[in-house]
Amino acid sequence: MSKGYLSEKSKKKFTIITGILGAVFLIMQFVVPFLIMIPFMIFGIAGMEDSPEYKLNYAVPYETGILAKEKISSGKNRKYKTVKITPEKITPLFDCNSYPWLARNENQTWCFTEKILRKFENNKWTILTNNINWGKIISVKAIDNGVVVETEYPDGTNVFYTFCNNIWSASPTFFQSEYPYDKNIFFDGVNYTFREKENELYCKKGADGKWIKIIHVYNSNWYPLVFKNKLMVINLACEPAEIVELTESGWVKKEYKKLPKYFSSCYVAASSNKVNIVVSKSLGDLFWYSFDGEKIQKQTIKKSFFPFFMMPLMFLPYIMNIFMPLLMAFVITILIRKYRNPEYKIEEKNALYAPLIRRAFAEIIDVLIVAIPIIVVMISGIINISIFDAMEENTAYIPFAIIGFLFFSCGYGIAMLLVYSFLEGKYCATPGKWLLKIRVVGTDLKPCGFGRAFLRNILRFVDGFLNYLVGILIIAFTENQQRIGDMAASTIVIKKHDRQKSENIV
Repeated sequence: MSKGYLSEKSKKKFTIITGILGAVFLIMQFVVPFLIMIPFMIFGIAGMEDSPEYKLNYAVPYETGILAKEKISSGKNRKYKTVKITPEKITPLFDCNSYPWLARNENQTWCFTEKILRKFENNKWTILTNNINWGKIISVKAIDNGVVVETEYPDGTNVFYTFCNNIWSASPTFFQSEYPYDKNIFFDGVNYTFREKENELYCKKGADGKWIKIIHVYNSNWYPLVFKNKLMVINLACEPAEIVELTESGWVKKEYKKLPKYFSSCYVAASSNKVNIVVSKSLGDLFWYSFDGEKIQKQTIKKSFFPFFMMPLMFLPYIMNIFMPLLMAFVITILIRKYRNPEYKIEEKNALYAPLIRRAFAEIIDVLIVAIPIIVVMISGIINISIFDAMEENTAYIPFAIIGFLFFSCGYGIAMLLVYSFLEGKYCATPGKWLLKIRVVGTDLKPCGFGRAFLRNILRFVDGFLNYLVGILIIAFTENQQRIGDMAASTIVIKKHDRQKSENIV
């Protein structure tokens, strides 16, 4: 009889069957996830190409909603639509072969492209053609009865084209604020100027007032407005959102947890009795929030092409990569029981080998104990720094967060490696092995000690290759059901002994 097997015939059958199973599971681990991912990739790529992207930062009020730009295709031949967005729906107005610039004054709304200038007045659009050889468009601003288009040419010169009283005229200079991103609000007959500098927002009352720092902001995602006869600034670039309000005693800050989080594409404006916040999220989601000062109502204008249920399905291949080795361990456990000798003997001592499936579940428990704190830290970091629409706010912080996470993961992993090695060396079991009633001992059926336990655990990185398929196959074919770490450390994994049934207990 071949050592470790019931017979030579059993050894031959076990080797052939296990070898075939190993090859099949190895192929499945690569092929099946790929086959599952193909439809998701096709659907995702096609959907992302067709998914509209709404540019709301430069939207303007329009009738009962807002006038906004919608990018409908990417690449060199980008195309846009100018659309009307209301809480109920999106209404396409006209297609644009180049980037549309929107501007508005008190009575007129303008949509400028390199070929066409559209004016909305008295509830109708008027189309005017442009025959100018435009440079690079820098900005478009509304003035009385017209617009100013700032352009830049290759020689570095800027030319301002003014459209006024239906006539285009060019000028190398045009009155322009030294701080073009200032925002001005007239309140109680006084002009209040808001300016962001080094992520701090300042306000100045009148032309001769002093600058007062009022709130920490980021990337111009703050919106001054007059609402219910109060001057305030809404700051969405924080969590929770903040509103600072001008009172008799100065600027007072309040937090509003129900306001939407910061988004890179957002429109904020006040009507007579509510604040409207339109938010464009990644992959085409579009929402309209109405805030009355206390409560906020959310309306979904358009949902993403990407269904919610697809997110869990995207992880299906990774889940399968975990369960396939587990399934293989279960099948090989049955084969071992059928063809192999279950008992280990040395001198007058004996013990039963631990079933492979128990070893697999014990390994899962031990890995989860190590992985869960790392996963919690990783998820909290992702929530704080890598929300798609808030990525820009945390760009400077991301490298430090990644380095910190890597140091934490490495340090925690090394600490747990030492702890597990100590437990196996002295008590013959990690938490997973203790729960599954299996033990790690030396080939002399005595505790293996810290050094040998550490050696078998450090070689787990080799045995764990291909989600432990390598380790499973080595255990299946070796004489004493040992993986590489066990052979190097001269250890075996056995069932917990029952002292009432055997006198050969170590």
